[in-house]
Amino acid sequence: MISLNRLILGVLWSLAILAFDDARASDLLIFDSSNLIALKSSRNLLGYYAADDRNTSCAFYFYGSNDKPGKVENGTYRTTEIKTFVLAGKNYRYENRSRDFDIQGEIFVKGKEWVIRTSKNQAGCNNSTGVFRYTPLDREAARYAVKNVLPALSIKVVKGKTFFKNNDASLVKNRGFLVAGNVVAVLRESGNYSYVRFSHPATGTVTSGWIKTSDLQEPFPSSTMQ
Repeated sequence: MISLNRLILGVLWSLAILAFDDARASDLLIFDSSNLIALKSSRNLLGYYAADDRNTSCAFYFYGSNDKPGKVENGTYRTTEIKTFVLAGKNYRYENRSRDFDIQGEIFVKGKEWVIRTSKNQAGCNNSTGVFRYTPLDREAARYAVKNVLPALSIKVVKGKTFFKNNDASLVKNRGFLVAGNVVAVLRESGNYSYVRFSHPATGTVTSGWIKTSDLQEPFPSSTMQ
């Protein structure tokens, strides 16, 4: 009886580990434009767009459910309904976002091609930094192509200036630092540190390294973490 109980507990523990791993398994979608990143899991689709041309800037987060197949537009594009939002000031929690910019939208996907449309213009957009009022059927629509996929855990925002470090906590002086508001993809975690990937939205320069997990903030609603 004891052996049977141990066997049952072992099976349950294995199933729990598999469920946990599945919940954390996500794909970081890397596009041909450094302005856009997205994280796709079996349940959710999360992402961030940012562009700056020195005179103006366009930036917003978005999220949607990925556990139901979307409708098909024109027989080719599958759509996912999204909600877009803008964080207010330097408080990077979703609960403290600027609610004036809670805007509905859609993502149209055909193969590796993406088109994003919002029901009205997001803050600072509808200019050279980004236009999101078109569907794939419009020639003016901005199109983004997925060029690579990496395993990842989350997308987070940097709370304040933080230096890249080795995972033994020694400072890596030649790897620079991140500043408040930078949005990164967390690829893995070890102890008190997270290995992140940052793609500069203006230059496209990619920097990866370890930073303190405590220097990162979750910007998306808690419902997307379930």
